[in-house]
Formats: sequence, structure tokens, C-alpha cells
Amino acid sequence: MHILSCLFGILTSFILVSMTSGKIMSLHNENFYQVINGEETVIVMFYAPWCSACKMAYPEFQGAAERFKGDTILFGLVDGVKDLALSEEYKIDGFPTVTAFRGKNTNVRTFKGRMTTNNLVSFIKDVAKKMPHKIPNLVVKAARMTEMHDIVRDKIEDIMKVTNLDPIIKQLQQKAAHIKTKLAQYYVEVIRNLKTASSVTYLQEEMEILNQSLEKGKLKKSEIQDLVNKRNIIQNILDIAAQYVIKENFLTEAEQISHDEF
Repeated sequence: MHILSCLFGILTSFILVSMTSGKIMSLHNENFYQVINGEETVIVMFYAPWCSACKMAYPEFQGAAERFKGDTILFGLVDGVKDLALSEEYKIDGFPTVTAFRGKNTNVRTFKGRMTTNNLVSFIKDVAKKMPHKIPNLVVKAARMTEMHDIVRDKIEDIMKVTNLDPIIKQLQQKAAHIKTKLAQYYVEVIRNLKTASSVTYLQEEMEILNQSLEKGKLKKSEIQDLVNKRNIIQNILDIAAQYVIKENFLTEAEQISHDEF
């Protein structure tokens, strides 16, 4: 019970990280153009720190980001006051403003209407359909990673307890040899590093490193894509881990209730 409680606390912090800096990037003049000129659709909310409407809109924006978790769509925030030049360039005349970007400055669309999660999701789906992109190639790559995900899901208990990892690493290596991509090898690397660290907090630390790298400027398109893909792998492991911990915590509490009643 104590182990589960500790794991539950750690996973809670993981979820909080992924819902803030993990999924929604902080964009600014140093990294903005590198991100929007990449191959992904990028949804950006321009805001002002003093804006009460922005504070009300952020949970809706965050909700939309959660709906597209694991997708190739990126989400970012721009302080439109601090980075006034960006606001002026994209004719932001009020806050909050949500704008979609798809490669270069020629593919820009601005959200119009009441800012709710459902309205934003509809807008983003429409954007993804109409803006030119290369997402199909990325989806194919993601599909080839399914077998790696399945191994982690099947062995999540050992992974969470950081025990008996050698057979898991061997399984992942065998699958990675068939897939033959750097991302598959990264999956192996994550579990191997988890064994070395002897703590699931390694996953949180790795997520933070990836987020910090994404927020830096002067990145090539290929570098941004690589970081996003790696972050999605870490997020996938965290999602599976969260489901496991919540389930185990629930079963333990149910057993305790049953014991107390009878």
C-alpha cells in the first residue's frame, strides 16, 4: 500500500507536468519561428498576463490540447505583451487570440467564436484538414511503434517498480531491430536509463529536459520533430503508468472496504 501511495504521488506530479509545460510549450521570439515553420500544425494562444479573459480561456485551451494528446499537433502560448513584435506581426488586436500555423507564414488561420474546448477542437480539426501537411508519413511511423507500446503496457508493473527490467529491455531491443528507427532505439534507451536511475522520477526528469530543449531557439525542423517524437514516447509511458497506478490504488481501496465490511 505504501509503495502504491508513493507511486500515485509521483504519477500525479507527472500528470501535472504533462498538462502544463509538457503539452503546451512556452513560445517566444527566440523559438517561435523554428516551431511554426516545422512540419506540424501549431496552435498558439496569444495572451496578456493581466487579462482575466485569458485566465478563463486557458483551461479551455488546455482541454483542447488534452484531446489531441499523442497527435502531431503542437500547442503553445505567447505572452503577447512581452513579445509585442509577434503580436504586431500577426495582427493580434485583442487577448486571448488563438491562431493556427502550418509551415511558413502563408498558412495562418485565426479562431473566431466563443472559446470553449469543443469549439477549439472543431476549429483544430478543420485546420488539420485544410492546411497542407505531411502528417500521414508521421502517422505511419507512429503505427510502427505500437508493438513497443504494447510491451510497455504488458510490463508496466515491473517498470513502475523498477524491477526485472533486463527481459523487458531484451524484448524492446528485438522489436527495435525489426522497426529500424531511431525512435525505436530511444524506447530501449528510456527503459535502460530507468534501470540505471533506479527510480521512476527519471521519466519526469527526461520530460523536463525535452521540454527545455524544445523551448530553446535556433532548432532545425528535424531537431524539433525528433524532440516532439521523444516527448510523445515519454508521455505514452506516463499515460500507461497513470492507468496502472489508478487501477491498483482503486483495487487496494476496494479490498480494504470489503475487509472492513465483513
